[in-house]
Amino acid sequence: MESHNGKRSHPSRGPNSSGSLPAWKWTGAEALGLVHELNEHCLEMLEKLTEKLPQEIRTDGALEAVRLHRDLWRRLDKTARRRAAGCPFLLIDVNFQNETWWRSAQDDRSEAGSGAATTSFFPAKVARELMGETLMLAWLTARSDGRTATLLLGLAPAVADIIASLRPREIRRIIARHSSQLRPRWETSPQFWQRLLVAATGGTDASLIDVHLNGLQLLGAELIPTGRLGHA
Repeated sequence: MESHNGKRSHPSRGPNSSGSLPAWKWTGAEALGLVHELNEHCLEMLEKLTEKLPQEIRTDGALEAVRLHRDLWRRLDKTARRRAAGCPFLLIDVNFQNETWWRSAQDDRSEAGSGAATTSFFPAKVARELMGETLMLAWLTARSDGRTATLLLGLAPAVADIIASLRPREIRRIIARHSSQLRPRWETSPQFWQRLLVAATGGTDASLIDVHLNGLQLLGAELIPTGRLGHA
């Protein structure tokens, strides 16, 4: 990581003088790079779902973004997947707007209900793997810069505070118990996913930027009404 004097900086090793884990200091550009990597992994797993889903998959909204655009997903080669992954926001969501759910998940005595999704979108093994990567990225980013966590990952500030406060054993427990909660962002909006796939597989850079702007608008609409775009 680059410091202001141009040298690579590294997080401190071990606990600080107060005995707590140190904050991980990184730039927004570094966090964005990891967002792109995680997006690419998510897209790869979504593409693989098209090989397993029957054409008559349920039509209640879940998995529609995969079923309806099966042909587009199958055109998503490595280059197109990288283009699609370049969104300036995370394409995965884990109740990141739901403070109540996260407080419940943090409580070792709770099963974290609150009406959230319980049927896993991804196969169990894939869900655990993606959940681990997602929570580690969210934890490191929230501890370093809550506003970046909100803008790039879509975390409500209160949720960012909760995730930043998690201890490693709590993160491991949440991954083990609640990986089924991990979903593609806007899973019930096939239109967004169609536009993203079309722009990535055969569209222009301008069309891809339009999709990015649309995604940012959707994300902002989730945050602005309750004043959750970040701490002042």
